[in-house]
Amino acid sequence: MTGRSLHDALLTVLSDGPLRARLLTGDTSARGMLGREEWVMLRRVSVERLCRMARFLARHYYRERIVRLFRHIRTLAPHTGRDPLAVLDTPAGLASLDQSVLGTHATAERLVSLIEDSLIGNDAVIRLAIPYWRDLVRYHVTMFRVEAGAPLSGGNPGGTPRRTPSTRILDLDCERELHLSRSRKRPRPACWSRAPATGGSPRSAAHKTSGCWSKRPTVSELLTNWLG
Repeated sequence: MTGRSLHDALLTVLSDGPLRARLLTGDTSARGMLGREEWVMLRRVSVERLCRMARFLARHYYRERIVRLFRHIRTLAPHTGRDPLAVLDTPAGLASLDQSVLGTHATAERLVSLIEDSLIGNDAVIRLAIPYWRDLVRYHVTMFRVEAGAPLSGGNPGGTPRRTPSTRILDLDCERELHLSRSRKRPRPACWSRAPATGGSPRSAAHKTSGCWSKRPTVSELLTNWLG
């Protein structure tokens, strides 16, 4: 055993909830993943301190992603009373952190499902004030899921595009109303006049070549105007 091998084993235990549980219960099958001497050494660590440090790392890891990928939802939090970060302090959120394997799609899916439920549950009043609320939630939830997916390994440079397991197709209500109103030469729907629902969202090749997106304001500009 070296200092480096012990350090690597500790990081592995801190970032892998199921493996940590096996270590703490004395399951010797964990020796193969950590090393026999490293396993013996980590068994001596205080259970409370190890679990507290693991939760701290998981909270920091997912907090950074929530802040970045739900930034527009959080901008509206003073008006809606809904902050996705609050999920990390709920019993279900804490349990998810304790069981997490950092960076995996399964952990991200459990956490984002909790976030989505907390944002759209009993949101009728919010939707009256912010008609595009559900679209905005779907947009951020989709971006969280896409980023959580593993990149396509092996690649296919210059070949036929392939869909990764994390690919999502997002259909937004306000976007559909906007295109219908344009095709019929009617005024824009009221929800779009202050809606950031589709700005910056993934676009199809047809949208890119149609020219419909060339002068659309950014999400940040729409939020600034709406809140201003």
